[in-house]
Amino acid sequence: MKNIARAVAAMSSAVMLISCAFGPDYGKASASLPDVAPDKGRIVFFRKWHFQSSVICARIKIDGQRVGCLSNAAVMQIDHSPGDVKIALDRPEAPGECIVPLKVDGGRTYYIEVDGNGGHGGGEAFGAVGLLLSSLKPDADQYCGGPWCAAIRDKADALPKLQDLTLETADAS
Repeated sequence: MKNIARAVAAMSSAVMLISCAFGPDYGKASASLPDVAPDKGRIVFFRKWHFQSSVICARIKIDGQRVGCLSNAAVMQIDHSPGDVKIALDRPEAPGECIVPLKVDGGRTYYIEVDGNGGHGGGEAFGAVGLLLSSLKPDADQYCGGPWCAAIRDKADALPKLQDLTLETADAS
């Protein structure tokens, strides 16, 4: 019985380590980040730590082009030209995608909270329990599809959630 308990403890520690993104804390690094340029809009994606979907990153595409893969407990910011954009969140091994339409204005920052879509893809192992574990609750600015849900948040709601998350860089491609 002791061996089983040790194995479970070791496995839990490994999952927590693997699921954490590596990089500086957003709260510490945010003061040194450049302001958004007036001819660009900034889209800040963030994902709080959850055991559900913890080792899976959310692949982010804007207008069909991959811009990054958001890890568990991480934040990523992307500067984009103004206009109507189609944001898609998916993961290659799961069907479907979460589509978020967004009108980007120059000089403005947008916050998008990402979470597993309980019962689909990331939370499928948990079924109804996964749905209950999802931190995103239905509202007018929430979009769900495939393994992910995303919600557009205002700055006052988003900033406190970002402080302890790890800052990741977007893909260079």
